[in-house]
Amino acid sequence: MQDEPDESPTPRILMTKLEWGVVFSVLASAGSIVFSAGVVYGDLRDHERRLEIQEVKMDGIIPKVERIDANVTFLAEQAREERSAGK
Repeated sequence: MQDEPDESPTPRILMTKLEWGVVFSVLASAGSIVFSAGVVYGDLRDHERRLEIQEVKMDGIIPKVERIDANVTFLAEQAREERSAGK
């Protein structure tokens, strides 16, 4: 039996390059996922901040709306009294 030259180093080198390519692809995908999660988290925080600002504005508007409602109720009752007095 003769020793035949082993041809495995060439495919093994290609396989190693392929493995590194796969590892790089997985790391790039993981980095993309982390980046996207960071963007979504930042948007969520920004929306929460904006919502809190709007809630503070609404707290100031509620008493105004209550006063307007009381005025409208008063004017409606006054109009009813005037109509009933006119009949």
